[in-house]
Formats: sequence, structure tokens, C-alpha cells
Amino acid sequence: HKGMIEFVGLENRELITAGADGYVKIWSFDKLEYAEASEEEPYIYVQPIRELLLGPNVHVRSMIRGNDHWLVQDYNGGIYKIWLPGYDVERILDVHSGTIVAVAPSLNSHTCVTCGVDGTVRCWDVQRGECLHSRIFNSPSKSLCCAPPSVDPEGNTFLVGFQDGVVRVLKRYSDCFRLTHTFKPHTTSVHQILIAPDGLMVATCSEDGTLFFLAVHECATRFT
Repeated sequence: HKGMIEFVGLENRELITAGADGYVKIWSFDKLEYAEASEEEPYIYVQPIRELLLGPNVHVRSMIRGNDHWLVQDYNGGIYKIWLPGYDVERILDVHSGTIVAVAPSLNSHTCVTCGVDGTVRCWDVQRGECLHSRIFNSPSKSLCCAPPSVDPEGNTFLVGFQDGVVRVLKRYSDCFRLTHTFKPHTTSVHQILIAPDGLMVATCSEDGTLFFLAVHECATRFT
């Protein structure tokens, strides 16, 4: 594996490993048990019987055996099912991998937006309980605000505050969030964001006790 091995299991003389590189690999235990190194070649190279890449951003945290499948926990919030004996992979759950810090319900649909300490911002179908799409950033999310109708009548503009003092303005579409503006009013975590009902001012407060008031322009895509 390229990275930490998080899981090791033994089943029917086959060794199963999985780790931070997103791979699940199956090895012949017999080849490992009876392999012999020499003084000239102290390392033994063994090829896996089978290997599965669950995804480019998957970090396998643990695995649990079911009757006809393996359940795989992704460190980034996903749950996968590997069906046996064909080893077909199915993603069955996509959630935050840590604390959810804020929820913003939609103004005109059965959806809501959440953000969490894993750095992801997610859009959910509330009726079905499904994550429609998400976007990940390199800093933990700390606060979230939906722009009022005076700023965005469709209710698709969201301001997200992050631990590094950055505020990002996201526009929600049917299949993704698009970043429309970024500004950094603080040097520490942005704990709260509020936009005035008339849409003229936005206020942000931070962990260091600072409070900023900014003017809103061009449908919450530019602040001064």
C-alpha cells in the first residue's frame, strides 16, 4: 500500500488489507507463510491475488464482514459494500466524517446545506435523506449562512466561514457548488456569519473576538 494500512483480516487462507490509498487488496496467505528471504535478498515481493480501488479520495478506516459482503468505512464519510464473491463495489452512504457545525434549510425546496469540521459543504435531499452533491475545502468549516431573498431570490447563495479565517461564497446548482468569491476578514476561526434582511450588510465574528461589517454587492459575490 502507498500509505498507512488501516485494516488486516484473514479469511479462508487469504489475507485482506486496506488502507489510506483507498485500495482493498487480497493476498495468498500460503505465499506469505512459506516465503523465505535470503541474505542477498532480505525483502520478499508478493503480488496480490486481487486489488480494488474504491475511489481516488478514499481512505479506508475499517472493514466488517457480512454474510455475503464486506462493509468498508471511508475516513472521509463514505460507506461502501463489496459484494462477494464477485467483489462488486457499491457506495451506500455519503455523509460528513466529523461534527456537523451548521445547517441551512432551503428557502424554496426540500433541500438543505450542511458544513462540517471535515471541510465539506454538502447539499441534501431532506425527503430522501440523500446527499445530492458536495465540495471539500482544505480547512474545517465553522459557520454557514444562506443569503436572504433580498440578495438571492432563488436562495442558492451560501456563505461559509472556515477555521483559517476565510469566508467563501458558494452558489448552489443542481449538481455542484461553484465558488463565486473568497475573502479573509479574520485570522482565526469564523464562528458566525449573518446577512441583514435588506441584503445591504454582512457581519462576521471570529474566535479572537473581532467583528466585521461589510457591504454586500452584486448578489453576494463581492464584499467591501
